[in-house]
Amino acid sequence: MSNGEPTTATIEASPANLPATTPQSSNPPSHWITFWQSATTLLTSAIETFGWPGTLLICGFFFVIWYATPEQKQSIIDVYVLGKDIGFTWPLLLVSGVFVATAFAQHRLYEKKLSLKNAEIDRISDEKSRIQEKLLGKELPHAKSKIGKKGK
Repeated sequence: MSNGEPTTATIEASPANLPATTPQSSNPPSHWITFWQSATTLLTSAIETFGWPGTLLICGFFFVIWYATPEQKQSIIDVYVLGKDIGFTWPLLLVSGVFVATAFAQHRLYEKKLSLKNAEIDRISDEKSRIQEKLLGKELPHAKSKIGKKGK
């Protein structure tokens, strides 16, 4: 190594050692990735806490607060809260339809979560019973129904 050639330890990043142009990356900057990860985490926790209907209501509330003009805000309050000048039923039908659809979506989500938890409870109870029977050397009496089977 004494022949004057640089070793990997002596090579430094200097403008002379870098290429003339750096390739443009198609990856977004890391602050955008962090932003979208944080936004997704916030939205997910809001859905888990308030459900789909509550999350949509909260998002709609903040959207109106940030982007609506004072006249639009007053109009929204007049129509949807006070019920003034409802000449058409479509605004109420639209809001009701969105609420019913999100309520059904939330119900389906909760049913999935509940069935997964009940299946896990059944699995754990079966495993516990198997281990107890193995340690005792005899078969234990079992109930005819389990939580995950909905009483069947």
